[in-house]
Amino acid sequence: MNKIKEQSKRYYNKNKILLNQKSRINRSKYLNSWLSVIPSVTKCEVCGKEIYFASGNQKNSIHFDHKAPNNIIGKRPTPWLANNKWSREKELIWRSCDFGCLCFRCNKYLPTRGRKEFIKMAFRYVFGKDFPEMEL
Repeated sequence: MNKIKEQSKRYYNKNKILLNQKSRINRSKYLNSWLSVIPSVTKCEVCGKEIYFASGNQKNSIHFDHKAPNNIIGKRPTPWLANNKWSREKELIWRSCDFGCLCFRCNKYLPTRGRKEFIKMAFRYVFGKDFPEMEL
């Protein structure tokens, strides 16, 4: 087993540039395969800012938000897309997660856990006494 690992390591070190280039090309192809499912341009569901799928720029890219904390696709949805070519089965997995499309700023400040309580307290902070009590 160690001999195989050593051979793999030598092969990788010898061909690192080519392998990384192929990996980048595949990630790009895989992301593009999702364009029939994910819009290339949309608006942030919180603030309305125009955002783009796979733009390469963190500030104006779609940030997929976990509306629920225990999705099948764990922490980072975009790398999952980049590593999984579109198929019907993969699309079913994607749709079951029901991700929101947010801009960088909104995704950064909106927590996944305790979200409703966070929003309730933020409203109470902003509106003070004028904020009506609401059940979560």
